Amino acid sequence: MSHKAHLIPSKMTDLAVALITQNNVHEGWWRVYFKFEMTATNVNFKGHMYPAALLPIIEVGLMREADDKHSILAVDAAVVNPRSRILIPDGILQ
Repeated sequence: MSHKAHLIPSKMTDLAVALITQNNVHEGWWRVYFKFEMTATNVNFKGHMYPAALLPIIEVGLMREADDKHSILAVDAAVVNPRSRILIPDGILQ
């Protein structure tokens, strides 16, 4: 599949669904979290030096939320990635 667009934006809940599916999570309310680090440096901007802060994202993951009190960014893993169930017709295992 080729995409003509150079950007494919996603909502935070779409990212949560992708991470839930990738990690085989099947229960609970989950949302995406980002872990940042911070460092300072001087940068050359148009020939002048300026102090600057750098905030790289060093980790992206899932954070579980309470089932009875979850944010609007959380998704229910049981709905978006339900456990597989194998249905065996009556009489097969006799």
